[in-house]
Amino acid sequence: MSSENAVPFFEMFPDMEGALAFSGELEQAQVIDAVVDRAKRMMHLRVKFEKEVPPVCISMAESGIEAKFGLSKAVIDPVMPRAETPLKKSGEKSKPKPSGAAILGRIPKGDITHMDQINLDSGEVIVQGHVFAVTSRQVRSGALVLCFDMTDGTSSVRVSKFIKDEPTKEAVKNIKTGMDLTVAGNITFNR
Repeated sequence: MSSENAVPFFEMFPDMEGALAFSGELEQAQVIDAVVDRAKRMMHLRVKFEKEVPPVCISMAESGIEAKFGLSKAVIDPVMPRAETPLKKSGEKSKPKPSGAAILGRIPKGDITHMDQINLDSGEVIVQGHVFAVTSRQVRSGALVLCFDMTDGTSSVRVSKFIKDEPTKEAVKNIKTGMDLTVAGNITFNR
């Protein structure tokens, strides 16, 4: 299926409209590719989104498709709008470097990785992007678990940080939706 033959998400999965708490996020979504492996009971979809969608919404849609069709696995590979990237000037390196003040720790050193190029084998990466969702919760031990979703226009990632000490808890309270941040860390899968 090519992008000119794209099918609206809820046209392909009409029973799911309204069944998902975040169905508004999928209203403009277009399925541009779908592969079903009947033997393994798996479905792999490439879905184009008009705006950035939090990873948790994609995960919930995958779970909904699995439950609805009795699949062992459903995977949605999101295609999100690309951010405008400025043209590089003569003599500039192709990858931008982190800049600005540090909220926590030190300013990362190294090249920034585009989020659409990250996979589980990437190890430690530096990403830069726009924060579009922030949550935090305190666990029984008194520690704080901070999670925020960010995008660079190519894809999105969820950043999670387990915080024990009070000065750090106060510092991370300054992370808000709408900020542009540079973050360094290890890539792990968390469902």
